[in-house]
Amino acid sequence: MLHVTCKPEFHRYLTAEEYAEIHAGMQQLGLLKKITRNGRVWLLPDGFYVGINLSTSLELLDLQINALAFRITGRRCQVVLTPVPDPANIYFSGLKEEESSLSLLSSLFEALPSSPSYEGFSALAILAGEKCTVPSSPSYDRLSALMTLKGGKNTVPPVPDSLQLGYLMGYKS
Repeated sequence: MLHVTCKPEFHRYLTAEEYAEIHAGMQQLGLLKKITRNGRVWLLPDGFYVGINLSTSLELLDLQINALAFRITGRRCQVVLTPVPDPANIYFSGLKEEESSLSLLSSLFEALPSSPSYEGFSALAILAGEKCTVPSSPSYDRLSALMTLKGGKNTVPPVPDSLQLGYLMGYKS
């Protein structure tokens, strides 16, 4: 089985669509933009690929890459293919670690506030002078207490339907 690093060079700037097609085609050839070490996945630099356990020769792989480039760009490309005896010995430095979908999802929840806050919407309702209903929310009690502490009346203007988050996000009409 063949292990290689691959760097195709194109003779002109590729559009985002062409680059996406080249990337998908390289994946079909078994050339990936990621390398795994100790259970962690690292992203390779743009235009750099690694192939592990390929069942083809260097010459055939070169022809396949050039056929892919010609099909997408209308031109051949220059290709550097370097055989690697042991992929574990590929040295790299400064690569970005791929974020797992689980860590991306958890980072979204870390950024969310613990409870909804209608303070900004209530201020807009005051300015708009609209009459509307008060949403039921734990933050309403906090806001009411805050207004009482600031010497205001213990009344909070309700949030109009047109300013509620569900309406703004398209969940209500």
